[in-house]
Amino acid sequence: MNNSAEVKPKKKKTWLSLVFVGINILVIVLMAISEFGNQENPGKPFGEIVRLLGEHWYFILLALGAFLLIILCESLKYFVMIRACTGKNMPSASFEVAVMGKYYDFITPSGTGGQPFQMYYLKKAGLSAGVSGALPVMGFFTNQVSFMAAAIALFIWRSSALETAAPMKAAAVFGLICYSVVPVLLVLFSIFPRLTKSIVSGVLRLLSKIRIIKDYEKSFGTVCRYFEDYRSNLYYLAKEKFSFISAFVLSLLAQVAIASVPFFVLRAFGAENTVWLDVMTLSFYVYAAVTFIPTPGNMGVAEGAFYIIFKELSGGVLFWGTMIWRFFTYYLFIILGLLVVAITSLKGKKTVTPSDAEPAGDCSEAAGT
Repeated sequence: MNNSAEVKPKKKKTWLSLVFVGINILVIVLMAISEFGNQENPGKPFGEIVRLLGEHWYFILLALGAFLLIILCESLKYFVMIRACTGKNMPSASFEVAVMGKYYDFITPSGTGGQPFQMYYLKKAGLSAGVSGALPVMGFFTNQVSFMAAAIALFIWRSSALETAAPMKAAAVFGLICYSVVPVLLVLFSIFPRLTKSIVSGVLRLLSKIRIIKDYEKSFGTVCRYFEDYRSNLYYLAKEKFSFISAFVLSLLAQVAIASVPFFVLRAFGAENTVWLDVMTLSFYVYAAVTFIPTPGNMGVAEGAFYIIFKELSGGVLFWGTMIWRFFTYYLFIILGLLVVAITSLKGKKTVTPSDAEPAGDCSEAAGT
């Protein structure tokens, strides 16, 4: 019985992974057909793309630099938080937690794998259950808030100057609302727990009536425990004001870096009239518009969204531009994650999967309560 129960989830995960990969391949094939099948403006051959990029190689280096800056910011964020909570300098563990968090986020649906893995890894690295639970929460929270802050500022500041299709703008606004739900509810739950529980209860009852969720009582209890754990962790880390501010600033810098990659790609292909702030704003439109898509790393949809928005890449290079952008903002994180997995395995460390990882609980132990 147990063996068959274990096999079914594995088969389900395998099929889901195959479906997600299939969607990604389908979107890429459709983009290729759209560009290379266009007789009026056919896609350039690969050799011509190499020559063109060779003329502007320094922008490709800047795109690589943006990727490295993201890794640096994430690693420094965990280094600062670990030092603030434990007094220990753990650069290697900080780097591995940052990289593997991104890796598992990008290979699991809706980016749900990174945080449980980080909690488990930090516990295995010798940190207390409280600290192990608190640090990934702070990492998640600062990423969410920094993205919202940058996106809202850019949407207000630059949106009127950009020509973006109304459906894409609507999808971006809806995505931003979805993105803000968890941070907003976390703050509300910390300040007004009863009011927040009433709101959650009302939403879950409505979802139960329209049969989106099956068991209201179970769902309500799960959500309340989830927010209670997060509130405990945030309360603990809120005492470490320097680490909180540092984590936010580093998260914001990482958001700017990843949103700047399309600008470097555009310039690498010779698009000289691009404005960095406008391209970065369009990047946030893309990420906000696809944030509610449940595929790993928003695969398939993100490529399509970039392809629709960044039409400034004319002359048969839009397909290649999309692929290079995706390489620096998605596939390179997976490659680095696989390398870290291989290296840690050679060192004899146990590398776990998200299914092995369990939440570390609240920070009562670390906080001394």
